[in-house]
Amino acid sequence: MSESKPHKSILCKRRVARISEALPFGGMLPALYQSLIDNTTDAVICTQLSGEVFLWNKGAEKMYGYTADEMIGRHVSEIIPHDKIHELVLILVRMIRNKAVDHFQTERLDKDGNIVHVDVTITPLVSQEGNVVASVSVARDISAEIELRNRLGKVNSRLRELVDSRNNMIVRLDDSGIITYMNKRAREFYGCGDSEIIGSSAECLYMGRFKRKT
Repeated sequence: MSESKPHKSILCKRRVARISEALPFGGMLPALYQSLIDNTTDAVICTQLSGEVFLWNKGAEKMYGYTADEMIGRHVSEIIPHDKIHELVLILVRMIRNKAVDHFQTERLDKDGNIVHVDVTITPLVSQEGNVVASVSVARDISAEIELRNRLGKVNSRLRELVDSRNNMIVRLDDSGIITYMNKRAREFYGCGDSEIIGSSAECLYMGRFKRKT
């Protein structure tokens, strides 16, 4: 009878041990940071350069819906939308060059296939010999912020439509007298577009730069 293959969790533990031993603090590194990793609300994921997950903290479990047992040993692409897969190549190139990826906003997938908007920082893990052996990513869920931003954008668009529909001319200036907004009626009166007038001094309205329409 042939010998059964080791369970993937055992294999991953062996990989973690090899990577840990290669790092500056050796086998002590996981112990030093385990409490911080376990208690942060951010999703902390460690992967080999091949993309295989070997650390998946509680924050990642909550954010993506997968338990550590489900994700350890699987490829990180499991949580990346198809239209974002190209990011893996770009990230790998930076990791190999020992360059971090600082705070970029992107999208990930949870276990149910829902989009999670995240702000991600990815840092290479370097061995005592100076070789990049793995990477650690820290992701913060910004879905609520994105939703709020989208709602505000819709509200602003609706307000602009209402203001543009007014027959009165409306021009907004900042404290320096620079034009920051002009509604449709005012643009028609002065015969200019947003690209021409926004950012100009209000003085231009009275110095004949734009031809008034009666």
